[in-house]
Amino acid sequence: CKLALIAPTGQVLTTKVVYPHSVGWGDAIPSDRAAAAASELRELCLLLFDKSDLSSSSSSSSARGSAAEALRLVCSVGNGTASKETEAWLRGQISSLADDLGIGGRIGYCVVDE
Repeated sequence: CKLALIAPTGQVLTTKVVYPHSVGWGDAIPSDRAAAAASELRELCLLLFDKSDLSSSSSSSSARGSAAEALRLVCSVGNGTASKETEAWLRGQISSLADDLGIGGRIGYCVVDE
């Protein structure tokens, strides 16, 4: 799976490649691969939501707070090979991240044509 953090202006901020699935059809997913993929996704979320607190010194704290609250993360899943598996994995990760990071309702996903 390819992960990218893209600014609202379309600028690519960072990219990562993760492997949350098994190597062969029907094989068990190695726990180290699944953990590494989850960690990479979490790192991108932390990068995005931690940066939301940063703004210019001329902004008021209420403006910073409203900008941080308005920040959303949308993950796109391509509808190609292993898309259903990726969607299921991502849905579980989103639920976990929303609980752990307190960003419930601010992270979601959609399935797109490849």
